[in-house]
Amino acid sequence: QGDSQSWEGCRVYAGKRVKAGAAKGKGGTGLRVGVMGTGQIAHENVTALQRTGRVQIVALCNRTLAKGEAFARIHGLQVPVYENYMDLLSREKMDAVLINTPHGHHYEAFLACCEAGVNIMVEKPLATTQADGERMAIAAKEANVDALVCHTQRYLAPMLALRDFLECEEARSLGALRHIRDTVDLHYFHQNRPSWFFDPLEAGGGLLLNHGVHQIDRLHVLMGRNTERVYARLEPAEGYPALDGGYQVMGRAGEATYTMQCGGYYLPQESVVQLTFERGSIRMSWKENGLDRAGLWLGTGKEPYKPIPCHYSLQDMYVYQFEAMLDALEGKPSDAPTLAEACAVMRTVEAVRRSSVLDTVETVQKGFAEDRMARRATYGGRIRFEAERQTNGAALEPRA
Repeated sequence: QGDSQSWEGCRVYAGKRVKAGAAKGKGGTGLRVGVMGTGQIAHENVTALQRTGRVQIVALCNRTLAKGEAFARIHGLQVPVYENYMDLLSREKMDAVLINTPHGHHYEAFLACCEAGVNIMVEKPLATTQADGERMAIAAKEANVDALVCHTQRYLAPMLALRDFLECEEARSLGALRHIRDTVDLHYFHQNRPSWFFDPLEAGGGLLLNHGVHQIDRLHVLMGRNTERVYARLEPAEGYPALDGGYQVMGRAGEATYTMQCGGYYLPQESVVQLTFERGSIRMSWKENGLDRAGLWLGTGKEPYKPIPCHYSLQDMYVYQFEAMLDALEGKPSDAPTLAEACAVMRTVEAVRRSSVLDTVETVQKGFAEDRMARRATYGGRIRFEAERQTNGAALEPRA
């Protein structure tokens, strides 16, 4: 999924979603969905799923049972609550599972869903490493399971309006896209953030794995291509070993380039994307911070920036996301983030990590080729894969 054709569906579908806000009410009678993990992001996700009116939440699972039961009460769910996701998978009849666990647990939960033959919606990042992400993609293919990834920021209201605008005649008159500048700043290391974010084993990394994956995904969507080469620097987070506290990345995809930066310091929140074309520029801002306003603007060499209308709701990005995911699970046209797209993001993450360590320009590696998979085996009820992949001249070791 490295060429420009991979992203055509993304842009076309954007203009077809409901623009007035997708809320339809609480609950539903559609797909039967189980929820793994009832932490902070699960509240946003389950509320949005309920608002689509297209699902039934039929069961919950959380490693602390009392927290899972409290979550059920908050959301008005009279459903079974499990401590162990294997019990959830073995006892409940479900069309799909939503995985909201800490990043480091995505891999095992995802493979368990594949073994159970249940479709999957998984929070970003897909995994904590490229290798695990691609093993997960192979597992889903082998199990004939549909799986989608919550790269939510492609559904930000100004992002949707930008994707619509890029399809219109006025945008085409701007000429070729030359460069994108994507900037995110926020106060990341604060006491109200759940503690697992600061555990390297649970979180798998710092800002790059938590916010960088959003930036990479939205860059890929806007460029219509995946990243090919990067040069990057990860900044250490003082007091948090093995976590990055910020980063600067220069990337290339085809003839377009980008810069991507993030700082997790004591800063006002900022999320700005600037697209530079041959004959103009488009600026997207998501956060209002006293300097920027949420919205979309177009400027050229002849006139200053002017607003581009946005008919989407700033509050409904999670609803837009799950509408697209449910469309995909029902076999309808959709721009929901796929495993192939999420793996492309993880390959870029790995290239950024290598570049920062080696202080070199890094080529984003190719993923697993389907015809290279050597064999599939089951040991003790767990799916394992042995696949060949060139990594600095050596084959990838199978994960135990």
